[in-house]
Amino acid sequence: MNMINKLIIDKTNTTPEVILDPENKIYKISGESRPSDVREFYDQIISWLSDFHWELTNSKDLNEPINFSFHLEYFNSSSSKMILDISKILSSLKLNGFNVTINWCYDNEDIDMLDAGKEIKRGFFDFNLTLEQLGDFVDREGLDFFRREKEGQRSEAD
Repeated sequence: MNMINKLIIDKTNTTPEVILDPENKIYKISGESRPSDVREFYDQIISWLSDFHWELTNSKDLNEPINFSFHLEYFNSSSSKMILDISKILSSLKLNGFNVTINWCYDNEDIDMLDAGKEIKRGFFDFNLTLEQLGDFVDREGLDFFRREKEGQRSEAD
């Protein structure tokens, strides 16, 4: 199964980090996804996953776990189509008997990202889609101050 090379794409301001590394069993897309040319960016990922699908199907190594993680902070509507295409390839592997899990990670304050994960889970119900909280990245006191400021309720302590 080590015949396919890994694909590593560094994160930018508009594109996510991508790590597709079968040797180390790391399959992850993380960061923001709003590339100026979504097709150009995601074509290399879709192509890699298609090759990976072919390699796995020919190896028949059904026991090899594939834990694919999305750690997206934001994605635009054009990227959502590509995320669905990625999910379709992974779904095909799952339907062919491979041990595939998608982990959809979101910040506990990000309801939109939670809802997006639920939509993917609904569309690909045969997955063990895990909705995980990434943790609390917001300074609670700063957030509470911001909310009180916005509502005009500054306290003496502020």
